[in-house]
Amino acid sequence: MDRHERMLIAFLAGDLDEPARREWDEHLLGCDQCWQAVREDRAGHAIAAGLREAAPAQLADRVRFAVELAARPPSRRRPRRWILAGGAALVAVVITAIALVWLRPPQPADPPVIAAVVQLAQTMPAPTTSGTVSQKPVEVGAPVTLVADGVHLRVRYYQVGGAEAAVITSDRPFPMPAGAHPLTTTSPEDMAWTVTRDGVALYCPTSDVLLAAPVAAGDLPDLAGQLPLH
Repeated sequence: MDRHERMLIAFLAGDLDEPARREWDEHLLGCDQCWQAVREDRAGHAIAAGLREAAPAQLADRVRFAVELAARPPSRRRPRRWILAGGAALVAVVITAIALVWLRPPQPADPPVIAAVVQLAQTMPAPTTSGTVSQKPVEVGAPVTLVADGVHLRVRYYQVGGAEAAVITSDRPFPMPAGAHPLTTTSPEDMAWTVTRDGVALYCPTSDVLLAAPVAAGDLPDLAGQLPLH
């Protein structure tokens, strides 16, 4: 196992620190094999989430009944062994079902640069129209430059069809946050993905460009085609 394979395992487990994450993001730009492994991992998580079923409505009552049944003191009549064994087995099965349905690993925190972009986009007004935006974009104000966790960002705001969108360019590749959905592109190096955070949709068409807007994530690829991304 080489160093990049070890970094891949650590990335999928969420164990990379910030310097290692930056190195890993830069490595992904030139390694199709590692990028494909990341895409397959994200797809696997999405499939598993879709298979998860909600707990039955009467599950809490069944748990309470099973616990009370197993904890009852013996009566004057000798209890049948199969009743006690059945009660204990029911408790074990129900507790296992609760653990499988409700216990989930905590989601890793977003990289600081992604969290900063979300905060910027949350200050923009919500869209006043629905559907795909088709009007010509108009730049709002002057570009803003800032530094987030050592990453230099340039932010431009555009008014498009009643909604305001932000185009953010970076001097480093934007890291893909946990839960992001990779998109199929014509070039593997593009590493396009989308994610939604607190009502803000993010779309990364290329490694150094991020589009943010308080709209549906599915609208962002079309919106990106109307905006100057560089």
